[in-house]
Amino acid sequence: MHVFEMVVWVVGISVAGGTVMEYFKSKSRGLPKGLAQRLERLEALEDRVATLEKILTEPKSQLKREIDELN
Repeated sequence: MHVFEMVVWVVGISVAGGTVMEYFKSKSRGLPKGLAQRLERLEALEDRVATLEKILTEPKSQLKREIDELN
């Protein structure tokens, strides 16, 4: 993966995460403040775990090739 592709992925994930957070903020207006904040944090953590799972479940040869291309 090239540096520019990585930048695009990081920006895309950040924008998607921000959009999801805003969605849940607007959806959780009726919830107590502490619960709404915990739900937001949970959603953010679920997104991060999904990203890590995707990285870890890729074939090792592809992951090795991408790491080697970074050098």
